[in-house]
Amino acid sequence: MSEFIVQYCKNWDGGEQEREAATRFIMEACPDAEVTARKINKHPVKVTIFHDDDGELNEIFQCPQRDLFAKYGWPAKDGIKKAVKNATK
Repeated sequence: MSEFIVQYCKNWDGGEQEREAATRFIMEACPDAEVTARKINKHPVKVTIFHDDDGELNEIFQCPQRDLFAKYGWPAKDGIKKAVKNATK
C-alpha cells in the first residue's frame, strides 16, 4: 500500500474542498493508497503532496490551492495523477 500526505492551507473557507479533491485524484491514480491530511496556516495558499517511501517523505507535487477549485475545473487533476503514478512505479 502506498501512503501519501496532502498538505493544504487553511483559507477563508477552511480548504476542505481542495483537500477532498486532491485525495480523490490520488485515489483515482492509486486505489489502494492511504491518504493523510495535514492542514497548515501559511501563505502562499498551496497544496503539497508527499509520498511516504518507507518513512522518507518525498514531495511529489505542489500547486496553488486554486488549481483544485471545482469552479476552475480542477486544473491540477492530471498533474496529481501523473505524480502519484510515477511515485508508485
